[in-house]
Amino acid sequence: MQSNVMNTKDRLNLSEFPVLETERLKLRAPRISDAADVLVFRSDPVVQKYDDPIIHTIQEAETLINELLDAYRTQEGISWAVELKDQGIVIGFF
Repeated sequence: MQSNVMNTKDRLNLSEFPVLETERLKLRAPRISDAADVLVFRSDPVVQKYDDPIIHTIQEAETLINELLDAYRTQEGISWAVELKDQGIVIGFF
């Protein structure tokens, strides 16, 4: 029986961050300039109730973004910033 699980040696080629778009949303690489938007949803206790710990400062938001970018650079993970196209604001990560 053949396994569908990817071996650690079989890495995806993600030399360019994939951008996905719908009519309303753009999923793209997180940017340090998104820190203020990230602080809005990551500091809200209602939004974060079942998610990661709340962050309290822009510096914590920047640290989080840098961690996401580092995971992408090392091919350990990928997280898209979910941006509302018409407003240009980030409303979450996926």
